[in-house]
Amino acid sequence: MISVIGAVNVDVTASSNSKFIPSDSNPGKVKITVGGVGRNIACNLSKLSQNVNFFTVFGNDDFSTVAKANCVNSGLDISRALTCESNSSYYICVTDEIGEMRAAVADMDIVSSISPKYIEKELSLINSSEVVVIDMNLDETTIEYIIDNVKAPIFADAVSCKKALKLNSIFKNGKKLNLHLLKANELEAEIISGIKIENNDDIEKVVKSIHSMGVELVCITRGIKGSCIYDGKELTTVEAKPIKPVNATGAGDSFLAALVYSFVNNYDKKTSLEIGSAVSEITLYSTESVNPDLNEKTILQKVGLYNE
Repeated sequence: MISVIGAVNVDVTASSNSKFIPSDSNPGKVKITVGGVGRNIACNLSKLSQNVNFFTVFGNDDFSTVAKANCVNSGLDISRALTCESNSSYYICVTDEIGEMRAAVADMDIVSSISPKYIEKELSLINSSEVVVIDMNLDETTIEYIIDNVKAPIFADAVSCKKALKLNSIFKNGKKLNLHLLKANELEAEIISGIKIENNDDIEKVVKSIHSMGVELVCITRGIKGSCIYDGKELTTVEAKPIKPVNATGAGDSFLAALVYSFVNNYDKKTSLEIGSAVSEITLYSTESVNPDLNEKTILQKVGLYNE
């Protein structure tokens, strides 16, 4: 069993049909979906045939009912999730006629309800997990509590440059991060390490710096330049396939889910990266943040591991 501790969002995307005009009403389309880093990771793991306990928080509005149903229909166990007397966690994005973001607002105050007290209450179940996954949407105090008290291997998603700084704050307080794996993109890795990535030599400096903070495995996703994992001894890299993505939302979340899947199935670092690339590729070809067509058999076939 895998425990995922993180956010579930209601994502509202408004897309302009024609040339976007700021400070004006633009005809377009509005799409409402269920997302959130924690939820995306949990759903991808479920599609990869993993049993997932999802520790999250829902509001008390109509959208929360939709979000709960989405999680249940995706095979997630939300029996230990919280429900609060407040609105759902919302992410509202406005894009122009070519899909570029023009404005966005995230209302995620409800996520603070995933508190140390809540985690402490569920700690016995969480510690019985094969893996515990966290995202940096959690409050810093909650992340610190998890680092101090969870005994199962912890996999973490940096989420964004600003939110990744929570790790720096914890480390500067004199604590090792005690993470089995941290997944970050290049920009997030630069922020965490304080080192600018301009060439491959800089990648090695960055992963060594993050490793020294108490991260056993440092994974950096580099877009079209591929991905890498550092284990304190060697840097393992995998190149990316050239593709034309339909939608990049959720690709990083699916990559981390693939790394968790690879860990519980005892795959080596190179194979783990190949599985990560395969899962994120399938995600990039979907309009959804979690591709409904994702499944374990398809992934194993893509990386040459499927046996009839």
